[in-house]
Amino acid sequence: MAVLPTDRLTAAWRSLSRVTSSGRFIAEIDALRFFAIAGVVVHHVGVGVFESRQATTTTAAQSALLHALSYGAFGVPLFFAISGFILSLPFVEHHRLGGPRVSLGRYLLRRATRLEPPYLASLLLLFVLKVLARGESPRALLPHLAASAGYVHMLVYHAVSSISGVAWSLEVEVQFYLLVPLLAAVFRLRDDALRRGVIVATAAALVGFQHFAFERPGALCPHWMQSTILGHLQYFLVGFLLADVFALRWRSRPEVSAAGDPLWYGGWAALVLLFAVGGPVARIASPVVVFALYAGFFQSRAKAFFCRPFFTVTGGMCYSIYLVHNVVVLLATKLTARLPLGFAGALAAAFVVALPLVLLVSSVFFVLIERPCMDKNWPTKLWRALHTRAA
Repeated sequence: MAVLPTDRLTAAWRSLSRVTSSGRFIAEIDALRFFAIAGVVVHHVGVGVFESRQATTTTAAQSALLHALSYGAFGVPLFFAISGFILSLPFVEHHRLGGPRVSLGRYLLRRATRLEPPYLASLLLLFVLKVLARGESPRALLPHLAASAGYVHMLVYHAVSSISGVAWSLEVEVQFYLLVPLLAAVFRLRDDALRRGVIVATAAALVGFQHFAFERPGALCPHWMQSTILGHLQYFLVGFLLADVFALRWRSRPEVSAAGDPLWYGGWAALVLLFAVGGPVARIASPVVVFALYAGFFQSRAKAFFCRPFFTVTGGMCYSIYLVHNVVVLLATKLTARLPLGFAGALAAAFVVALPLVLLVSSVFFVLIERPCMDKNWPTKLWRALHTRAA
């Protein structure tokens, strides 16, 4: 039987699937990663088009369109909830299901060997591009490069990284990684209602703290601290709660529920509404909606479609996409800004050029840099290879 071109394309795309250190693959999580990274990329394309046309007057309709695209920025909290789920799941399985104990040393080493090399590679690439393509001073950039590499740029400079604008969220992720072993003590509580109540109460207390710390007049904390773990921990705790329920209930009963689709589709509508409303209402309700959205997806009929290779493989590459997409989007929007198009045409052209280019560049970065680091034994294998070659 002849192999269709679409079958070959699907097989080639499937070959880019990520490698999991545990050998366990949860398709729903990679599908959810797709939605999170898609929102971030869409948001940055809108920002790129706006900045490339900043000399022109923006009409009310154009402003409304750009505001709608900015909703994609909520992909970052969606990522935080996924991180909370993934990192807490081994602790849930150990304390609640009798799984193997989590070694703190291996946990921290794995975070470093899995995430640090791609991040450093992207920082060095961006550093070189800024020096060679934009003529920026390497001496002025080096302190920012060092702070970014150590995940402390926001703490030191109270601003996003001058090397990589998206690195602030990675700094928040690292702060959470360090807290996970401590926070995971909640899973020692045997009573389900008490354990989940503690998680929910902690998230609610954080939301209340953030209102007084960042939003009210005479706020307790400087605004930049909102871009640290203090401003986002509740979303990671959503992941904790999701892992608790998933490990103890959904894993044994993965069937589709009647409530799944309404929660999934209604969750997206609620997020759009909350983003439009903003303020304390959005801060209070957003974690609840994110939990409902993700819980709905695990039980919805929609996951049969969204767990297909295009979504799961793209979602599996989300870290590579996140690290390199900004510079690709900037290039695409600058190129399309030169075309004799109106605002809507320029925006459409930017998406047509940027999205395939982001996928292509990210795929190359993923294959060459990130995927080799997904093998938890890559440092040992590299050392042996170097030792053999030296011998």
